[in-house]
Amino acid sequence: MDTAFASIIENLRRYTAFRAWFAEVLILFAVLTLARLAAQVWNGVVLDDATVWAAWWAAFDGAGSFADDALALSVSLTALIEGGVMFLAKKRIAIAREDGHEEGRAEGRAGRAALAAQISALTADNERMQEEITRLRNGRSAAGTSD
Repeated sequence: MDTAFASIIENLRRYTAFRAWFAEVLILFAVLTLARLAAQVWNGVVLDDATVWAAWWAAFDGAGSFADDALALSVSLTALIEGGVMFLAKKRIAIAREDGHEEGRAEGRAGRAALAAQISALTADNERMQEEITRLRNGRSAAGTSD
């Protein structure tokens, strides 16, 4: 379960931005507003014995009053959810560092420096071998023409 949440938390940590938060606020706002509208219609039809059409108009007439509440609630819930996700992401990273599964910035830089040194050493060895191959080919062709 930790591996499933780890990838989700990592993607949220990497790609969370204002437009994602804005989309989350809009989705929560729409869900809360539609739920309240449906509840108003349900209460009008079931509790007040009104027709569906009359209950719909009464709920729609009051939609402006609870849209403000839904917007404030959706902004608050988004901040709470994102804060919780960031808290859990930091906890998961700390646990992964303790277990040795993830590196910190300093360890990552040291590892990249060591890798760069190995790559440059391999590149130098490759160039030296290419020069040796070229020298041997030139030596054979010169020896082959003199025979």
